[in-house]
Amino acid sequence: MLPLEMKDLSDFEFRSATIEDVDYLIKFWLENSETANRPTDTPELIEQLILRDPEALIVATIDDRIIGTVIAGWDGWRGCIYRIAIDGSVRRMGLGKELIERAERRLKSLGAERILAMVLESNEPSHSFYTSLGYEKQGEWRRWAKKL
Repeated sequence: MLPLEMKDLSDFEFRSATIEDVDYLIKFWLENSETANRPTDTPELIEQLILRDPEALIVATIDDRIIGTVIAGWDGWRGCIYRIAIDGSVRRMGLGKELIERAERRLKSLGAERILAMVLESNEPSHSFYTSLGYEKQGEWRRWAKKL
């Protein structure tokens, strides 16, 4: 349970995820993010991300408990945002916006001139969230995927 006296973003700490966070991250995402139509996350894949790009997975914590995440992926050409997830008990406090802004700063510092946010078509609350942060839906594009 989060402390009742928590009032603003200064109560949160932000850091990069570590290998020690992996099992909790899987549980956290199952409970706090849209998981329909997504590939199953595995410890091996999350560890691979952390080892390959240690600053890509940003977490927000309070009392060492992860309460928010975002992945700011960089392939050397475009920035991509994935896995924005906020614990239900701290939503509507500006934490999602803060995580996105941190992801954007990271990607811009790496050279990104454009950021793509991966949002499921059915996730209506996320549509208004990203619109409020200046993102525009690109109706002329459709994502294509292939499972390997």
